[in-house]
Amino acid sequence: SLRMVASRRQVSRMVRSKSAKLKRRQVNSEAMYRKSASVPDSLVDYAQEIHSVSRVTPKEEIELGTKTQEAIRLQRMYEDLQAKYGRDPTDDEWCAEAGKINMEALRQAIDDGIEAKNQLVASNLRMVQRVVNL
Repeated sequence: SLRMVASRRQVSRMVRSKSAKLKRRQVNSEAMYRKSASVPDSLVDYAQEIHSVSRVTPKEEIELGTKTQEAIRLQRMYEDLQAKYGRDPTDDEWCAEAGKINMEALRQAIDDGIEAKNQLVASNLRMVQRVVNL
């Protein structure tokens, strides 16, 4: 009888564990989507895809936000130079204004910023989808 009580407590802890709850939540939300006639398969596939994206830590979020802001700053700078000169700025003009050594460095900063933005968006969509399925 005492063993049975201890065994039940163990099972209860396993069923109530955080990982077990997350797994049940994921299985239940997938089942809900699959059974729904109004949810297209592409949305179900996308919901599963965003769960494959790893979460970002607060430190990573700051780094990704910084890269995103740098890309935005460089793109705005290009637009400001267009307005200033009344034409598209040359690569040298844009690099000089941005403080980048060459176009490769400038394009890399923009590409990194776009990739960072996409990672932040995917991570936030995962959070939103999880909250919706609570």
